[in-house]
Amino acid sequence: ERAPGLPESENEESPFDLPSRSNFCLQVRNRIAEWKRGGPKFSVILLEVNHPDPISNNETTRESANLVVAKYLAATIREMDAIGHYSPGCFALLLPTAGLADAIRLAERIREGLSLTQGERNAITLSVGVVQVMEKDDYVWLLKRAESALDAADRKGGNRAYCHDGERCAPITSMLETMNYLS
Repeated sequence: ERAPGLPESENEESPFDLPSRSNFCLQVRNRIAEWKRGGPKFSVILLEVNHPDPISNNETTRESANLVVAKYLAATIREMDAIGHYSPGCFALLLPTAGLADAIRLAERIREGLSLTQGERNAITLSVGVVQVMEKDDYVWLLKRAESALDAADRKGGNRAYCHDGERCAPITSMLETMNYLS
């Protein structure tokens, strides 16, 4: 298995006119360098498309679902945020200046909002992993934590959001409760 951010080839292409994984990882690496020089904290969100119908889950259906998600994300995020194609069916968001609580709220708003726009029948859902930069992070470790949170959401059946706080993965709702962000 290759480390996060390492392209499969020098000519890695990204669908939907989004930055490729290697370009996204470079942005994360640059943001970490800025943060270590006193810049603002930031967060990363990985969003994986859960395809609604495994029976009709062919390449055309997957591409259509991914296009819907890409358009939804582009319409939802702030202008300063960066979106990238992380892997097949997986998108990445870089949220400069967003702390963990704000990133968690955005992740949940995206996850719930996409489900609402699709309706109940054949709804496209997302598994989500959220992290905030921490002292020991380099870009590889930060993205591994995000992948770990995303994997935890997938293992619980998808259509869930998990956060990795540097020590553990937990559903974002319990993470918010333990961080006293819920009133």
